[in-house]
Amino acid sequence: MISFFVPGIPKGQPRPRAFAFHGKARVFDPGTAEGWKASVALAARDELPPAPLEGALSVSLRFYMPRGGHK
Repeated sequence: MISFFVPGIPKGQPRPRAFAFHGKARVFDPGTAEGWKASVALAARDELPPAPLEGALSVSLRFYMPRGGHK
């Protein structure tokens, strides 16, 4: 089993935004979750095996959220 803890307040991945520019479609990733994703990668780095995982996997996530309207 691989287990690790990521300190901080979880941040959801925003949807990519699409728009037209000079008649061509463009897609933009707001990038507002980049800090949180970097924190997860850092916490997982020492816990993951050096080779890719294979076969059936099960993932369980537990989030601890602050009470109230934390921004």
